[in-house]
Amino acid sequence: MTRVQSVRSGAGRVVAAAGAALLLVSGCGGDEDAAGGREDASASPTEEVEEPESTPAGDGAPADDAPGTEWGTDVVHGDGDGDGAAGPSELAEVTVTEDDGFDRVALEFTGAVPDHITTYMDPLAHGGLGTPVELAGDQALKVVLVGMVEETVNVASEPTALVPEVRGLGIFEGELGVGLGIESPAGEPLPYRVSTEDQRIVVDIAHAEP
Repeated sequence: MTRVQSVRSGAGRVVAAAGAALLLVSGCGGDEDAAGGREDASASPTEEVEEPESTPAGDGAPADDAPGTEWGTDVVHGDGDGDGAAGPSELAEVTVTEDDGFDRVALEFTGAVPDHITTYMDPLAHGGLGTPVELAGDQALKVVLVGMVEETVNVASEPTALVPEVRGLGIFEGELGVGLGIESPAGEPLPYRVSTEDQRIVVDIAHAEP
């Protein structure tokens, strides 16, 4: 429109007027195209904003689970918290308590928590000879404590219906065995989990499938 207004001759004004009419007509069509173009342009950013909506999932860890391993019946290998500088660990006492949905066996130490292995064993045995050990209950869970010096296992509380007996199995090549007799309602190994906290190893045995 500015270029049209700058034409000074009469002929130029006629041509300018005609040109202005054409520009007006074409401008209407251009507005429609531009509007359509703006609609398309506005649609594209919307799609781009929706794409990043998928966020990484969380770790999925149950909020009510204790730290450590998950429930299961397979062998569990656990790391201790000592570096060996303070010497071998000593087992101070073992307590058995009944909780809601599981029984807890806590092995408490005077020093660092040792490396440990927990597994069901049938028949239960410990040492080079592999002599079977009889415990109360129909299942036996064995906890092996690595780097120990004392054989004595002090059970500081009465056993429960689920864990009727806890017994020291002696030391073999620096590994102290602790046997947990378990009375399973179905006669099958019950799920358990293992955790370490405050100078102790905690073994939880479920009353049934969690």
